[in-house]
Amino acid sequence: MYEDMMGPVKVGGKEFRVKSIDDAKKLLGMGFSFSENMQGVKPLRAVGKTLEAAGIITNGVVDEAALMRLVDIQNGDKNALAQLMSEKEIDPLDVETEDINYIPTQSMVTEQSVDVDIIEQELVRRGNVDTVIQALDGMDGRSKEFFNSSPENLLKLDEDITSGMYEQIMGSVKYERSLGRLGSMSDMEAYIQLASSQAAPEQSEQPKAQTNTKPSTSKRKAAGITKRSPANKNKPAKVDLVNMSDEDFEQFAQMGHVI
Repeated sequence: MYEDMMGPVKVGGKEFRVKSIDDAKKLLGMGFSFSENMQGVKPLRAVGKTLEAAGIITNGVVDEAALMRLVDIQNGDKNALAQLMSEKEIDPLDVETEDINYIPTQSMVTEQSVDVDIIEQELVRRGNVDTVIQALDGMDGRSKEFFNSSPENLLKLDEDITSGMYEQIMGSVKYERSLGRLGSMSDMEAYIQLASSQAAPEQSEQPKAQTNTKPSTSKRKAAGITKRSPANKNKPAKVDLVNMSDEDFEQFAQMGHVI
């Protein structure tokens, strides 16, 4: 556990090694804080992507005048509205002021779409986006939907492709499917099942240690016991010290019997 924690870790495509436990704790805390902050930022990223689609943000640069004009219009500023109508060449006579039935024509960018965008950028940074897309193209519809609903799994898919695990397990999937053993399972359902079974440690039964039911030779010698001829049948039965188990032997000795 200690070796794993202090071993090299990859960040931003580069490996570095933590030098102390205190540094490891600090990085762990920073990681949790970063995750919490990202959860709070995610809705804002969705807003940003929506503004990009509207042309108010271009290449990460905000058109502040356009944005603030929208804010003023939202607050009922007539001058801001008039300027927008003039810029967009909207004739005031064409604007209905009665029986207004406004329905938004654009939709807000979803947080899931933001996740996909972030993951795509990471795959591009790794240089593996084409390889992942190629793997997705070869999957059935239900498997593609699996990644659509949980795009974070694309990063795990990329790791498996890079390590060679994906090709190995998908080979097993094709083999099992050819024998009719996978039923109606999707490619990814079968992949996850086979990957889990291969990752699980083999549970082989270990031979049970045999309990020595007879007292050890050293104990018998220490007690001065040797194997003798069977006693006369007419004499009272004696305790069989030779064939007695270690536990019974020690209990017998502790009871104060003379040996």
